[in-house]
Amino acid sequence: MPCAVDQASLAMPEGKVVPRWQDRGIRGLLRALSVLPLGVLHAIGNLVGWIVILWPNRQRRNALINIGLCLPELSPRQAIALRNRCLREFGKTYLEMGRLWLRPPERVLPLVREVRGAELLQDPDGRGLIVLSPHLGAWELAGLHLSSLGPTTIFYKPQKYLDDVIVNARKRAGATLAPISGRGIRALVLGLSRGEFAGVLPDQEPRADKGAVFAPFFGIPAWTMLLVNRLARKSGAR
Repeated sequence: MPCAVDQASLAMPEGKVVPRWQDRGIRGLLRALSVLPLGVLHAIGNLVGWIVILWPNRQRRNALINIGLCLPELSPRQAIALRNRCLREFGKTYLEMGRLWLRPPERVLPLVREVRGAELLQDPDGRGLIVLSPHLGAWELAGLHLSSLGPTTIFYKPQKYLDDVIVNARKRAGATLAPISGRGIRALVLGLSRGEFAGVLPDQEPRADKGAVFAPFFGIPAWTMLLVNRLARKSGAR
């Protein structure tokens, strides 16, 4: 997949820049990882997860806090075991990104072995369908699979790093990328009006001036976007 960068540095949304050597290093690492077998990537990811577990860091701390808040019935030992399992899976998820992003769709889509609830993706009345997939598991593979089933517009947040790589990866099976903006929301509504799919990652943290409320999540108030509700009301989509 072409991802050449001609500029000496990449512009960030905040006005900062990514050093050229750092950008090239990350892209080279992704290309190297993309050719490794999935089992090898998961083994390396498991090791990365253990490093995160053993080295004091914010991810390790926050995971344990969140487990304690959401699952207070767990003993301290059970909470730590669950945190460790989550962080190992976190490592696997990020190590497989290069393979999911850079391989051709015909080499990636066969990784889908089973689709539960596939009948829910049928849209006989042509109202359009909003599909929600949080940043959990192989969400990149889920988006690629959805866009292979029919015209799809995916709502996404432009990234500081590798934005062109992510956009090209998500467009491989024909998806349209709609940035988080008024223009992007209009693209979602337009696609739904044509009876298409709209993909949304609903756990993205919304800005206050864009519409959000605190809603209960495992009994804890969580800052939650209103976009999905408004999309459904405006478009009549399921």
